[in-house]
Amino acid sequence: LLITNLSSDPTQADLYYTPDTGDPGTSGFDCTQVRFASLIVPGSDVASLMDPVGQLFGLEGSGQLEIRSSRIGQLRVQSVVDAPAPGGGSFGFQLPTVKSGEGARQNVPYSVVGVQQGATYRTNLILTETSGQPASVTVNLYDETGKPIGSGQRDLPPYGKKQFGMAELAGSKAVNAGALEIIANPGSAGSVAGVVTVIDGRTGDASSFLAKPLKSMTTAKSYAIPSVVVSSTFKSRVEIRNNDTKPVTYTLRYAGSTGPLTSAPRTLAPRAEVAWDSVLQEVFELSPTSFGPLFIDSDSPNLSIVSRVYSEQATGSYGDAIEGYAQDDPTTTGESGRIILTDGLEGTADNDKSRGARTNLIMTEIGGGTAELEVSIWEKTEKRASPVGTLTVKLGPNEQKQINDLFGTEGFGIGSKDRLNVLCTIRPRAGATGKVIAVATRIDNKTQDTKNLILRP
Repeated sequence: LLITNLSSDPTQADLYYTPDTGDPGTSGFDCTQVRFASLIVPGSDVASLMDPVGQLFGLEGSGQLEIRSSRIGQLRVQSVVDAPAPGGGSFGFQLPTVKSGEGARQNVPYSVVGVQQGATYRTNLILTETSGQPASVTVNLYDETGKPIGSGQRDLPPYGKKQFGMAELAGSKAVNAGALEIIANPGSAGSVAGVVTVIDGRTGDASSFLAKPLKSMTTAKSYAIPSVVVSSTFKSRVEIRNNDTKPVTYTLRYAGSTGPLTSAPRTLAPRAEVAWDSVLQEVFELSPTSFGPLFIDSDSPNLSIVSRVYSEQATGSYGDAIEGYAQDDPTTTGESGRIILTDGLEGTADNDKSRGARTNLIMTEIGGGTAELEVSIWEKTEKRASPVGTLTVKLGPNEQKQINDLFGTEGFGIGSKDRLNVLCTIRPRAGATGKVIAVATRIDNKTQDTKNLILRP
């Protein structure tokens, strides 16, 4: 767990842990069960907790962790689930964070794609109440044709958490590209956030996908996945779902290292979903090595799009998710003038790939404009009073630039020591007309497992 303080003043963060105790669940107002701790995050610094439940509360198990502060706007929170790999190194996934009150509620259903259930992959659904009110939801599972194949109800106490596997909804049916819809039942007062974790049963590695409103919050009909790849090591699985009530027509447009390519138009029925395990090979017949942004142009704004960049090895796969972004997504920088950032970057001295992790930075223009960016890194050991390095990066329309080993010779040229918990910020310079998505990819040097850290405002 990383809690980053963007202010120069010390800031108090209050942490409330509500354990998951099964049915009927623990209420966030049960003073006999809920645990509390308070941290002071120094100004321009980061608090890093490797095991917050154990370190702060002396407990084992799972539950919901709520972070409150009178200056919450100055804090940024990131969470990673990690586990040691048998042969050394680690694997895991980014666990999305949500704001108070976010999630499925009355008249606002949510959906999440990426469900796989079968011999190789299995999926769990995590439900969390976020508003402090009792909630009841129905969860519907759809297969790739858009047909409902399972349904279940869950009741959650205020700030409660519950988790269950998709075998409960799918039964013995295999699901390659499924979706869930989370619908508040009549009388439900709360808000329920949902996260699915898709687990490779061979390695135990997982990727997570966050539920979002079923009805799109955007009007854009063009989407982008900042980076897809096929190489000797990595592939990109892409899934697209039509959340609309009518058929949708779309095309895939690749603007990567092998030059621009566009697919023939394709159609998705209502609630239907399509998936490619290696999108560049299956759609464009590209061979290794090819990489770059993938655009999805549609006649509807109601698409859900996710991808997973993964390394397929003899023992199974390791990877992490990168979602698709609408062109008007608030995560972009460039013409918006937003400063975007992420914490938790890592590197080893002299890019030693026998241990630790390395970090690549990928910047992609998705709006058809141009942007000049100021990329800076800030170290905890320097108290983040000033950046330890700044680069200028220029992007043309739909252009992608990737800096491999951000601290090495391609990047800042300061890779002479190990680094942990480095902050990266990107500031657009005046005159930008483009829209830029940035992803920092942290790669475990032993397992090749990736953690994709999206830079956000």
